[in-house]
Amino acid sequence: LMTRWPQLQRVIAFILFLLMMQVALGISNVLLSRPFVIAIFHNLTAACLLLAIVFFNICIFRADEHMRMPA
Repeated sequence: LMTRWPQLQRVIAFILFLLMMQVALGISNVLLSRPFVIAIFHNLTAACLLLAIVFFNICIFRADEHMRMPA
């Protein structure tokens, strides 16, 4: 599946990037006693992560439908 749809690899890489950002911002919130700007970026990253995961699920669903179609 991954070799046939390189778009999925880009989406997975973007999800991993957002996940690392989410963890880093979360740790920064704790260590710096939750500065307002970091908290906003933490929430924004969470929203982007959610959208990226939904997009990834849509891509997988469409790829699965495409694989089931008779040739």
